[in-house]
Amino acid sequence: MLEQDVAKNSLDSIACLGNIPELLTIDASHNRLTSASLPTKRFLQRLSLAGNRIEELGAVAHPQLESLVLDDNKISNVAGLTAAQLPSLTTLSLRGNRLTSTASIAALPTLTHLTVASNQLQALDGLAALVALTHLDLHSNQLQTLGAFAPLLALRSLDLRCTSPPFLPPLPPQNPGARRENNKPRLCFLAYA
Repeated sequence: MLEQDVAKNSLDSIACLGNIPELLTIDASHNRLTSASLPTKRFLQRLSLAGNRIEELGAVAHPQLESLVLDDNKISNVAGLTAAQLPSLTTLSLRGNRLTSTASIAALPTLTHLTVASNQLQALDGLAALVALTHLDLHSNQLQTLGAFAPLLALRSLDLRCTSPPFLPPLPPQNPGARRENNKPRLCFLAYA
């Protein structure tokens, strides 16, 4: 068995999946999970735990994991995620959680895609360490500064939708097509070529 889909089953635990050693994909989204803990899976590449009740990550250690989706949980800190435990992780999605800082995400230098949209972020701490990052989704946060982007030379896509950043200058009056809120530009999407 290579793929296990246990989504939308009202599960409180997925510990039973620890007995299936060669899984490549697990979808345990939209259950009642309160923990992301799962015995180490040597071959696991994709794990979705979106739409659960996870507050603390605990130890997440899967050497081949490339994609981890933790959208719509109650996570406020991702300190349990490290490069030593997740050396292959390239995609991390934490949309709709309670993150106030990105500092602990810096422990994942292999990330190429990061989604931290719809959180409570006001600053971007530690993202300068993510030199492989190509896509960054920050929409629907309360960012006060964007100071971390200079070292991100690989960045190709930056999503700031529904963010009214106070750090940008007011738009000149000759730009009638731009939407304004309190004379501040609302960025919809930036793409770097």
